[in-house]
Amino acid sequence: MDYFSTFISNLMNGLSAHPIWAWVLIFGVSLGEALLIIGLFMPSTVVLVGAGTLVGAGKLEFWPVLAATVAGCVLGDQLSYFAGRWYGERLKTMWPLNRFPALLDKGEDYVRKHGGKSIAIGRFIPGIKAVVPGVAGMFGMNQVFFTLVNVISGVIWAVAHILPGILLGQALTFASDLSGRLLVALLVLIGVLTIGGWLVRLIASLVDPHRHTVQRYFARLAQSSRFASVRRFGDVLSPENPNSILLALGILTGLLAVVALIDLISGLVIHHAVGNFDRSLLNFFAELRSVPGDEVFLRLSMLGDEKVLYCVAAVPIIWLAFQRKWRAAWSIIVAIAVAKLILIVFSFALAPQGINVDTMDFRFPSAHVLLAGTIFGSLGICCARGLSRWSQALLISCFAMLVVAIGFTRLYLGVSWFSDVFGGILIASIIVVMVSIAISTVSFTRVRPLWLLSTAMAVFVMAAGFNLSYNFDKEVEHYQPLNRFVSYSQSDFLNGGWMKLPGQRINLTGHATDEFAVQWIGSLPALEDALIAQNYNVWGRWGWHDLLAYLNEHAKIADIAPRPLVHAGLRAKVTATLISPDAPDQRFVLRAFQSNVVIEGSGASQRVYLLTLRQEAAHNNLGLYSLPADHPASPEDLAKLVTALRSNPNVETLPVQQANGSQIVIMKPKS
Repeated sequence: MDYFSTFISNLMNGLSAHPIWAWVLIFGVSLGEALLIIGLFMPSTVVLVGAGTLVGAGKLEFWPVLAATVAGCVLGDQLSYFAGRWYGERLKTMWPLNRFPALLDKGEDYVRKHGGKSIAIGRFIPGIKAVVPGVAGMFGMNQVFFTLVNVISGVIWAVAHILPGILLGQALTFASDLSGRLLVALLVLIGVLTIGGWLVRLIASLVDPHRHTVQRYFARLAQSSRFASVRRFGDVLSPENPNSILLALGILTGLLAVVALIDLISGLVIHHAVGNFDRSLLNFFAELRSVPGDEVFLRLSMLGDEKVLYCVAAVPIIWLAFQRKWRAAWSIIVAIAVAKLILIVFSFALAPQGINVDTMDFRFPSAHVLLAGTIFGSLGICCARGLSRWSQALLISCFAMLVVAIGFTRLYLGVSWFSDVFGGILIASIIVVMVSIAISTVSFTRVRPLWLLSTAMAVFVMAAGFNLSYNFDKEVEHYQPLNRFVSYSQSDFLNGGWMKLPGQRINLTGHATDEFAVQWIGSLPALEDALIAQNYNVWGRWGWHDLLAYLNEHAKIADIAPRPLVHAGLRAKVTATLISPDAPDQRFVLRAFQSNVVIEGSGASQRVYLLTLRQEAAHNNLGLYSLPADHPASPEDLAKLVTALRSNPNVETLPVQQANGSQIVIMKPKS
């Protein structure tokens, strides 16, 4: 964990110390993005959103980054325009444009159809944006007009890429203030999704020029069959069908998934072993785990719970059945049944390999990923019918990223190997491809896919919200490390058992921080009553709704929740605050952390809690939010706390204990 945090910190500090290299990189990427054909292979979105993230994190200045981005994209388009104007039709025969004749034809059709608007709009459309400026030059578009549109659209394009990154940078900075481990985990997830999206776009750009030829070959092959169903499939696969690309992409994905799945299963079945890569990833994510991170990723993981997914699956099944699309409805039912059957078969064929496994942990394939991929994939296939090409791509990409994110959470929580998650994705891909083929000849004219999608998403939000509201606390306990309790009698505890407890709070990075000056034996309500009697304000469980108050940079310290600190990975059971009498803009924060010691006696068990005291003050961060800055309370303030609790008639103070020159006060409610 320290290595990754240090690496990210050093990278950001290095760019901040030498911003000129960052500006050169941004300019170069923006320039390459706008050049003929080269723009197909340039990961501009990744780099520019990353640059915006550094701006949001306060590591780079906004205006130089914006200027470098605008200058690069405007210059690149101008060079492409002049190349088209200078070479004219000869440009089509020159390398590397002669390798992409279909893309050039598409760019010509687009410019003819939209004229000058194609310069502004085409900049945002993957694929054709790499040839539109050159085509505009070939067609002899007015140079002044092109330059004017180029500059205006270049500014808009640059802002559209940098602004999301700035917001992301602010969010990551906020996450870093809460937990460095949460920051690293979020960066890993964002990196996986971003790089994955760029690779998909790159592969699509390479395949697209040859797609029509390959599709037409296989369509004619199927149309020549003597079987009517195969001939209908050939008609659907024909490039003239607007939904054919979705089907062709699905078939290609399915074939690749079959090959990868055979290789993966052979390793698990034949060698009966989890690979070193699996174990390395498990250890990697174990280092990243933190309480704030668990809050985020556990909620995301619960989106893939079976009950939630079955609610989502019921929507397209009922919808299609109501429209009398029986083949489509039964295809989804069979797909889910096959996915469930695969889980059952593999549960007997492959024993789970992991620590503290249960019926759903460390099972191949991952149940969350397989069912989420099957159900969301089937829903996406149904809803994508009748949409435009780019709308189909956007819809399928969103569902794919959701499934990948759910799989990521299973890795983060340490309940699935990478092979489990990857296997779930592969099997779900194959099942969804079969569903796509099964319904390819079904007419969806009266289905209204957008209404189906809206209804399914509404049900998904309600089911997920209900699941989180009623099951989140139980799941938190399920995914926490096992905690073994140690029992003492009160006399044994006072005679040395108390020394077994830690003397300092262990923070997220494993370092000892605040001293535990007070040990409390008894119930939490009794402790809360004692604190309220001393004018403390007792806060409820810290939740993400408390973030709203942090977003007010002018918030008073009394109006914002204390920072959610932890001890040994566990959050405080009680958090109470007291405004400082000497400084109204500061406060004392008392936290009670649960220990693993239980005091037995008189037929009852009482838990021992460890109390810390810190001092907080409101701190404005970049003028955007206010997160409390804190530090340990002074020994004098700790003494005042002990004196105040001792003065409470309902609190009993046991003999003061000495350890390494420090006093430990043990208290409990009076009987």
